[in-house]
Amino acid sequence: LRAATFDAWGAWPDSLGPARHVMSAVREGSIASNGLSDGAMVLVPLFSLGTPGATLPVVAPSVMPGTDYMDARAQFLFRLSGATRPAAVASADSAMTVWTTRVGEFTYSAFETFCENGPCEGPTFDSGCASSDVRAGTIARDDGFLLAFSSGRDWGTCLLDDGIPGPPTRIQTERRGGPPGVAPGADIVMPEPIAELTMVQRRPEGGWVVVRTDGSTSFQPPPIVGIPVDDAGFAASQPVVLVPEGATVGPIAASAFGDGLAVAWVAASPDPVAPDIGVRVFDRDGNLLAETSLSTSAAFLSPNERLSLIESPSHDALLLGWSSAGAEPKVVAARVACR
Repeated sequence: LRAATFDAWGAWPDSLGPARHVMSAVREGSIASNGLSDGAMVLVPLFSLGTPGATLPVVAPSVMPGTDYMDARAQFLFRLSGATRPAAVASADSAMTVWTTRVGEFTYSAFETFCENGPCEGPTFDSGCASSDVRAGTIARDDGFLLAFSSGRDWGTCLLDDGIPGPPTRIQTERRGGPPGVAPGADIVMPEPIAELTMVQRRPEGGWVVVRTDGSTSFQPPPIVGIPVDDAGFAASQPVVLVPEGATVGPIAASAFGDGLAVAWVAASPDPVAPDIGVRVFDRDGNLLAETSLSTSAAFLSPNERLSLIESPSHDALLLGWSSAGAEPKVVAARVACR
């Protein structure tokens, strides 16, 4: 794992120089991270020395930008027999980490709270399971965390032996931390399996669950939908179509933006090698405020990669990141600003 740093909101350098070393032996290059210039938390899957194909999930709670590490300070979370992938991480006084792990034909979510001296709650596997990949997101709220995840079973029943997980057509939310500890929120059924899911803050309270289904039963690529939820995880209003059907075919990203949100997506394009990336900005109620697009022809977008989107501290600009393909793979960043 390597990282390069620059002043995202000031004058950009001509070159970032060599990327600094953060951690060795990261499996499959999959990470989840939280935090910016004052320190970051990074969730990574390391190679396991045990069962072939297994990974050893760790959290590096104090990765500082611009710092070289032999290996960042890490806390081992748990060992699993199958390959695991980080899904989401959020940090406040403690940190909520979310992993997904494949067990036979099914995928299960693992939720764990990480305190200063190590794991303080979990991992739990009783919610968020399906017959295909499970997606999840989390945000820090007051004295706890708000989570959203896809599932193919009722909330809290993934470890019961009275049935098997179905396809991940359900969006479920829950609140962890503070009284009453763990509490279920919404349970929303989508028309087909969920392919993308992320969660961002909705100021001053609650969050947005941003999802896109897999299109397996659709005549056109499905829309990107935003579901506003309150601090308990229950729907605060009706879902909002953020990007219409037929517009997107690849990964999505979302970020809080002022008291609203911003969404980025890979646009359906006649040129699949260099598609455009669309960006839209919405107010707190999901009304469209502005939109633009960026060409990736100079830095081709890698297939099946994630987009990354964050807002500036002044809430008037966005930083968009993606991976480029080609003879020299690169990480690419672009800044989108309000005028």
